[in-house]
Amino acid sequence: MGVQRRHGVGDYTISTTADINGLGSIVSITGNLQVVGDIDSLQGLEMLISINGNLIIGDAPADELTWPPPPPVGTQLTTLFGLNNLKSIGGDLIISNNALLSSLSDLENLVSIGGSLNCWQNSSLAGLGGPGKLVSIGEKF
Repeated sequence: MGVQRRHGVGDYTISTTADINGLGSIVSITGNLQVVGDIDSLQGLEMLISINGNLIIGDAPADELTWPPPPPVGTQLTTLFGLNNLKSIGGDLIISNNALLSSLSDLENLVSIGGSLNCWQNSSLAGLGGPGKLVSIGEKF
């Protein structure tokens, strides 16, 4: 008997390894997925193929009406291993304030982003190389 594949309904936030353990058999998420906090690995999400909403790794854009803006909350990720089977994101891909992230190569199977690709404040990231199969970005890059 194999692993039962499930579809995650709603939004999910990953900030600990325990959060990943609960999502290990999910192949799709109907809402948003945010990865934030002291997490240093996404291993265990290898079954995830699609996210209908946004994928936010690190900070989401601050609300323009919030003053003063909250301090940045990134991650401790060095790679995005675990997202290597992700093929589509229906909304935005936001990667921000991840000081240790050095590569996007684990997004090698990403084909489409329905919204925008936003990447900033990732001081160890040398470039955007990695999503080699990316065919479309719906809005802006």
